[in-house]
Amino acid sequence: MGFLPYSSEFQKIILANIEKKTEEGYFNKIINLFNEKGLTIKVKYMFPKKPSVSFYRVFCFIKKSDATVVIDAKKDCDLTIYIRLKNHKFLDKLSDFTDNIRNQILTAKDCSAPDSVDCKDKMYRFTFNNKRYIKCMSISCNFKFTNISKNDFSNIIDIINEEIEYMAEK
Repeated sequence: MGFLPYSSEFQKIILANIEKKTEEGYFNKIINLFNEKGLTIKVKYMFPKKPSVSFYRVFCFIKKSDATVVIDAKKDCDLTIYIRLKNHKFLDKLSDFTDNIRNQILTAKDCSAPDSVDCKDKMYRFTFNNKRYIKCMSISCNFKFTNISKNDFSNIIDIINEEIEYMAEK
């Protein structure tokens, strides 16, 4: 099954999978942010090998490029938010983020082919506390946030807002 346009019907189905009220709020805030800006939101029904773990994945686009934010709302699991960004300046602010968000960024999957021509523009290169990092921009191993607190979510929203502003200038 391909992408489907996001609708209030999908929102009800997806929210039914989110067990924590705080995570419902996080989900709604991201969706509202993209809706208010007139940005594209699409849904894809995901059915891994175990039908009992099927779920909806929500894709939020700033432009017609790759999805910027992807949200997985699986039943009996914490909400998972993936973020892929063109504006890498947020990495200059790592020390301002909560320990949880900073740790999830620093422990994200490293780029497996940093010298590859195919990956040239598809990785994050940065230094934090005198250590060099090269992280992958592929959404499947990109910055993936789980176990999100209220303070963590504030960091996530700041990152998304900066990306929206950055892409509006492009």
